Amino acid sequence: MKKKICIITDIPVEKGKGASLEIYYQYINYLKKKYDIFHIIFSNIKRGKNKKSDIIGINQYYLPYRNHFIPNRFSIICEMDNTKEIETILNNFKISTVIAFDIVAASQIYKIKNVRKIVWLGDLRFQTNFYNFIYNFKSDLKVLKHFFFNTYQNFLLKNKYKKYLRKIDKIIVSSESSEKLLNKMGIKSKFLPYPWPKIFPTVKTKKIQIPKYLFFGNLSGLGSKSALLMLFKKIYPLF
Repeated sequence: MKKKICIITDIPVEKGKGASLEIYYQYINYLKKKYDIFHIIFSNIKRGKNKKSDIIGINQYYLPYRNHFIPNRFSIICEMDNTKEIETILNNFKISTVIAFDIVAASQIYKIKNVRKIVWLGDLRFQTNFYNFIYNFKSDLKVLKHFFFNTYQNFLLKNKYKKYLRKIDKIIVSSESSEKLLNKMGIKSKFLPYPWPKIFPTVKTKKIQIPKYLFFGNLSGLGSKSALLMLFKKIYPLF
């Protein structure tokens, strides 16, 4: 009989539906080979319904989603509290290990006792919030008026990270820079690369004098902003 573990995400997981969801999918798809997985999802789409996943073949449980961990002027919106419901599921199925994907899920398990708590973290929210401000400021100087909001929000976000993560048994981060940043905050973590599958064949192309680029993304995403800035200011500067 496989050991039972609980995995928590703040969004339904589907293969090929975005970078974060693909990472969650690959982790879950690997873990289900060794464990009996109970997947808790925060979503209002199918609230209260329990069903067998058609996508990855595991038990899924939907809990209500509320606005949570969202910067708002001089505060952080935190309206969700599913801790008791999660605890009930863990007790009913005698699950002793829970894995939370990213900080919103971590905020819902840090109070739970008598279970092993593991958290996987993507981009640190206080970093994302800061760099979004920086790139927005570079394209529009009027954004400077939000500087004090951004600074105080990041202070609050860091405090939330400390509050949640200090009660977690093991923390996995997706970059070495996150590992170093958390270490400065007194939080130990371990960097593991993304579990991307080897599905892309090697393509040989001829070298050309004028390179061609395909932009895939949107200008609201931090990765897209930084990529375009790097391309047009450092690799092929326009001015």
